[in-house]
Amino acid sequence: MFKKIYIENFKILRQLNIELSKLNLFTGVNSSGKSSFIQSLLLIKENFESKEEFLKILLNASNLPQDIIIKSIMNKLKINNRYLDLGIASNLLYEDAEDDNIKISLEFEDGKVDFICNLKENKEEEVIDCAMNFNGEILNMFKKDNFTYLSADRIVPKSSYEYSKESITKGYLGKNGEYTAHYLAEYKNNEIGISQLKHESASSTQLLENTSAWLSKISKGIDISAEVNVNLQNSSLKYSYGSKIMLPQNVGFGVTYVLPIIVAILKSKPGDTLIIENPESHLHPSGQVEMARLCSKAANLGVQVIIETHSDHFLNGIRVAIKESCIENNDVKIYYFSKDKSELNKTNVQEIQVDSNGKINTWPEGFFDEWEIQLEKLLW
Repeated sequence: MFKKIYIENFKILRQLNIELSKLNLFTGVNSSGKSSFIQSLLLIKENFESKEEFLKILLNASNLPQDIIIKSIMNKLKINNRYLDLGIASNLLYEDAEDDNIKISLEFEDGKVDFICNLKENKEEEVIDCAMNFNGEILNMFKKDNFTYLSADRIVPKSSYEYSKESITKGYLGKNGEYTAHYLAEYKNNEIGISQLKHESASSTQLLENTSAWLSKISKGIDISAEVNVNLQNSSLKYSYGSKIMLPQNVGFGVTYVLPIIVAILKSKPGDTLIIENPESHLHPSGQVEMARLCSKAANLGVQVIIETHSDHFLNGIRVAIKESCIENNDVKIYYFSKDKSELNKTNVQEIQVDSNGKINTWPEGFFDEWEIQLEKLLW
């Protein structure tokens, strides 16, 4: 679980120092640095993950100390991989940076890693040179099965979906959720990661049944099935309402779009981290609130959840979850990103405090105030 992150000279972020908790909401105006913050996390995490197998080989074959081995394989960072497509190194440097160094520090429960990446000699490259230091226990950073990232661009209704035995075996749904159907087909009878996330209407803690139950919060009465065709190397989904079976193309867009989020949460274990962009996309306001509640429950049970959102309904769902004791207010962090009025390249980040009743006392300009602005225009 990530505890703190420090960022310097990364894209639009000149300097950022943020504490993270169990449930973390990042919101704000467009192009103010929210995605850059998430990308900094993904950049570090996926470079650790890509070295997992290599690390195991070196640790078994070499007599060198563990810290020497880790530093030797983490001295370069790829900027284009399965989570990210950032182009070339020059795209990463803050526009008004005083030098060519990007700094990213991550602190987690048992350790800390620091990267200083110098872009001077490789601005046109897709790999950047880094000096990496660490202390404490960081081997969990190399694991692939304790982390899920779902981008805002998720799967849409169609007749078939991607197949990857290698990916689902490691718990990877794909950054767009493209392997969700295959994962469901393969592990439908498996127990969900946290038994307390069992839906009240489910008779078991099996993954597929609980996925259908939580999905019914979005579309009442829906049931889901998933199949895999090994010969054709694809997978498929079907929905049903009672006895009527329907293809995804004939069901509301939002149902399929939210499916990877539900599966990601239900397969998670305590200690895992989920990063989800725009969970509210294509959902009715009531569905957005239900997703906020599910995220709150998972976070309260030990899954770290990091959300980027533009939805006041999702925010209010979290606030109500706090009031109803689904999660403690001290376990929730809300950050508002905005652009400095006098310096457009500068990002301002303000932490929004929520009390135990879900109340917010300070509402900065631009923080979910558009409803009141438009209402005032209508009234006057």
